[in-house]
Amino acid sequence: MQTETLRLAELRRLRILDTPPERYFDAIVEQVAELTDCPVALITLVDSRRQWFKARHGLAITQSRRELSFCTHAIRYQGAFEVCDTLADRRFRENLFVTGTKKVRYYAGVPLVTRAGARIGMLCVLDVRARDPMPESHWRCLRSSARAVVAAMEARQQSSASMPDTSADISCLPGISRSPAITASSLHRRGAGVARYEPLGERAPARTLRNAALRLVKPASA
Repeated sequence: MQTETLRLAELRRLRILDTPPERYFDAIVEQVAELTDCPVALITLVDSRRQWFKARHGLAITQSRRELSFCTHAIRYQGAFEVCDTLADRRFRENLFVTGTKKVRYYAGVPLVTRAGARIGMLCVLDVRARDPMPESHWRCLRSSARAVVAAMEARQQSSASMPDTSADISCLPGISRSPAITASSLHRRGAGVARYEPLGERAPARTLRNAALRLVKPASA
């Protein structure tokens, strides 16, 4: 069973909160929004008193109070979480994101699960209109994309010795050609190299997600 202490400890371990935007994560939310035809897509991390967005598409704010967060409810569940009509759901119909200017009517997301099993946040999409349940093909892609997000966050910490071999095939996203899945083990193909995540600058050229985010960097010569 997930505990809040473990969950927050895992979030702190990744040292991802309040970091600058990174092209890889931004590309994932853009492509997820296109896949699902939702105006908003987010990589959300749920802190003790707030939710913070590592990447966002279609939303200007970077964080909000946790008590207003759909993701606070969503991380309580091990799998996918969907609200097809927020006005018909007593948990959310009085929420300020529903009744205020944002007027969120639809939410769907999958948890970001670390190697310790902690659900630190969500990869989610939102819409201003009620929707039918999301098709299973989209759920499969969201789950794979969520695994890719966590694998990249783990790789940022350069903990190559303990990174899980997590399949993260994101070829289902629009514009992504079918190619080998991103796996943590793919970072170890150069012998003495050190697995490292290299954030790409805002001016980096567009590439497929698989090639844009994860690189193998050799250690400096002794």
